[in-house]
Amino acid sequence: HNDINVVLNGPVQSITRMRTRKEQRTEVDWVSKLQHETLYIAHGNWIDFAAHGKRKPIYISMVRDPVERMIHNYYDQRTLNKMVISRSIYAGYPQKTDAWYKQSFEECVRSGSPECRYIQYSVVDAVEDFKRQSLFFCGHNDDCLPFNTPRAVQMAKRRVELEYAVVGTWDHPNITLTVLEKYVPRYFNHARKLYSRRCPFVLSRHSFPRLHRHAVDADVRALVRRNFTHEYDFYYFCKQRLYKQYIALQLEHNLN
Repeated sequence: HNDINVVLNGPVQSITRMRTRKEQRTEVDWVSKLQHETLYIAHGNWIDFAAHGKRKPIYISMVRDPVERMIHNYYDQRTLNKMVISRSIYAGYPQKTDAWYKQSFEECVRSGSPECRYIQYSVVDAVEDFKRQSLFFCGHNDDCLPFNTPRAVQMAKRRVELEYAVVGTWDHPNITLTVLEKYVPRYFNHARKLYSRRCPFVLSRHSFPRLHRHAVDADVRALVRRNFTHEYDFYYFCKQRLYKQYIALQLEHNLN
């Protein structure tokens, strides 16, 4: 609708928590050569384009409730499709047992499994995952990697404040889409109208299509949540910033 190019596959295909200096340079050089009016969607941390002597792009992103992210990721690794693919395509490699695929998140947490232990300041994890939502915004500095630390989260907040045009949330689509429309109009003009045509019931309920919310006991959620204190601080910071942007737009509209 807005006549833009959408690019999904970049030059660095490995999905790791942090990229090497060489991988960052490869990404920067490649992005810098993309034609104007291109929307590039990538799974990776913030990269300092200025440090590589390149003009920085317009950064936007989304955040989600930290514990919900982990529960979703846990079950996403245990889908029937993942099991079939692993056992057919990678049959020669060590495989997870049927019991692993059937284990619930509650069982994993209550048994103290390394996969479901979220230890503050940890750098090396038993299972490498993406529990550090702040890491995507903090970048590739060594101080960004320790889990749930004040320093990493403060660095991530600073990046959001200085480098990101918009960081939306799954909680409020009307607010997120309104801010995107006004702050990045070339790419998101008419976003609400187009989205409501496709999912009219969604906007009327004031929420994005919910990623499946798995039934997890309240005490387990509370137990895990206690290990994500600083990650929640970052999550709420991003939401507050989004709301401030939205309120500023409403005030501007009223003044006009």
